[in-house]
Amino acid sequence: MAMPVQMVEQPSTTTKPSAEQYLGDLISGTYCSRIFSDCDRKKCRLQSPNFPGLYPRNLTCYYAVRQHDVPPGKHALISVRQPRGQLVAIRARPATQAESSPRELRLWKDCDVVQDYVTVYDGYTTRDPVILKFCGGGEPVPEATSSGTEILVEFTTSPYGTFLHPTPPHSLHGFQLEVQVKFVDADSPTYAKNKHCEFWLQGSGGGVLASPRHSLPRNSTCLYHLRGAGPALPSPTPPRPLPKFPEQRPGTVWRRPAPRPPQPQFRVWLSILKFHVGTSLSSGDEDCSTTLMVWDGEMMPLSECYDLACEKEHQRHGDRSAEPSHPQAARPAGNTTLLARYCKDKVPRTCDHAILQNTSRPCSLGESFVSSGSSLTIEMRMVESTALRRV
Repeated sequence: MAMPVQMVEQPSTTTKPSAEQYLGDLISGTYCSRIFSDCDRKKCRLQSPNFPGLYPRNLTCYYAVRQHDVPPGKHALISVRQPRGQLVAIRARPATQAESSPRELRLWKDCDVVQDYVTVYDGYTTRDPVILKFCGGGEPVPEATSSGTEILVEFTTSPYGTFLHPTPPHSLHGFQLEVQVKFVDADSPTYAKNKHCEFWLQGSGGGVLASPRHSLPRNSTCLYHLRGAGPALPSPTPPRPLPKFPEQRPGTVWRRPAPRPPQPQFRVWLSILKFHVGTSLSSGDEDCSTTLMVWDGEMMPLSECYDLACEKEHQRHGDRSAEPSHPQAARPAGNTTLLARYCKDKVPRTCDHAILQNTSRPCSLGESFVSSGSSLTIEMRMVESTALRRV
């Protein structure tokens, strides 16, 4: 997704990591939990115990990655991924069944059959949002990126064994994940502050706004509040008052003119340059499971709960596995109207020619949206995690 609103800076990496792999520091008193720090200078690798050999049963390993050294004016994002699918082989079928050939990466509830899986959290604890959960292997693990300087990876294995069936033909077991650190402008709307995907942008200039550079959890909603603002313009000259004793003519009735509604000093001009939704790796992929809506007017800020029913839902599912069943819908703050709705294959209006560097024609009114007042809001809803279905 790209649209001209606010200038942002592309993520960049700094110090080149060393060639030697860094497997983290073992946490005292644990069997396999490790801490990683400042992976922009190291070749950090997260891997299962005994990798590439058989991993033990009935254990939980935590891999905590944190970026301490951040350049001034920058914000760190941490990614884990594995582009080489042959380096991932986590049991996804019961011990009485052979692994399918070719193997495939399984996600979310498909990993609850054996309960051997890897979970990635956007933060440093298991109470933070889950942005990816996978098992199986043989396919690349998509990049999962945190919104801040910390990311936690959890590896869980079930208590029952794997020796009731002959060992799979492949000799590798477990997983290995790569770590990468990226830096973005701390003042740019490229990441969610405090894991809250909501941005307020105001001014009288322009720029380009893009979707967040990090992964968003399932059933997420992002709001972009756009408001035109600037120095106040001088008020117009007041009309001349009516005469105290107007001339009386037959059939003449004197009335004051009807008051005119105040005109906004600023309007928001929005052009959608590109809206692309990737194909999801998970099942149940729907064309409109990821939507972008353009609202003429203001929307109420997002909150965790709008009513008592939402609070009861969170209390009933107070554990870390609880997650919303659908994206939270924003509510209009007043007389707000929907201008357009974008889905995967439904793009009502775009100004895609502006992406070309050699074009000189600006976006026309027929290719754009103009607010009737000084406010315009962009709402984006995502059913699937953007680690699996990029926007």
